[in-house]
Amino acid sequence: MPTRREVLQSAGAAAALAVLPTGSARAQARKPTLTIALPSTPETIDPHQFRSVLSGSIIGMMGEGLLTRDPQSMELKPLLAESWRNVNPNTWEFKLRKGVKFHNGEEFTGESVKFTIDRIVNSKLNTLGKLTFPPSFGPDVTVVDPLTVRITTKVPDPMLPARLAAESMNMSPAKGLAEYKDKFLTDRFIGTGPFKFGENVVGDRVVVEANANYWAQAAHAEGRLAGHPRRRHPRGRAPAR
Repeated sequence: MPTRREVLQSAGAAAALAVLPTGSARAQARKPTLTIALPSTPETIDPHQFRSVLSGSIIGMMGEGLLTRDPQSMELKPLLAESWRNVNPNTWEFKLRKGVKFHNGEEFTGESVKFTIDRIVNSKLNTLGKLTFPPSFGPDVTVVDPLTVRITTKVPDPMLPARLAAESMNMSPAKGLAEYKDKFLTDRFIGTGPFKFGENVVGDRVVVEANANYWAQAAHAEGRLAGHPRRRHPRGRAPAR
């Protein structure tokens, strides 16, 4: 069974052009667009803020974590980290994938991991990840080299790799989001996923675009995925055909 990301990636690449109800559609007219109906637009596009399942699904197309889970077996699998090992009861080491870039062109490195974990777990922000990775564990990230990090906790944590596979632990760029370490985003999303942020017009639409430079495989074609909230027809009647 294909994963949600694989389905959306194929759909976005093969979609036919749809007409959007604003002038922005004209500027994007040359890009094939798949338009879908959503229950609502996302209440946040910040990768780490508390959110609904809908928002998490949209964010999941643009962001990625160090690890993921096999959709069939639920076993931990490499994603932005290629391998990991337990150095001692309180320390885990992760070897990072080379050649990965964020949507803004910034390279994914150990500094990205340190920034992300500090923002999620060690900041004052009310993040979703604090449910996954309790701040009381006191994670401290040491950047050994650009592609190696060690995460040390105050107490032994055999579940640490599983925590880093959670969707709430998506990686963020240390430079690109430096000014947002202690505040939430409202107008952008910078991840490493197969789709990148296009626009989010609250109450009207959210648009993501194929990431032609995706590290796992190049996008099949340029394309956009536009989600619009469903609108009830007056008096609940369907439009005439």
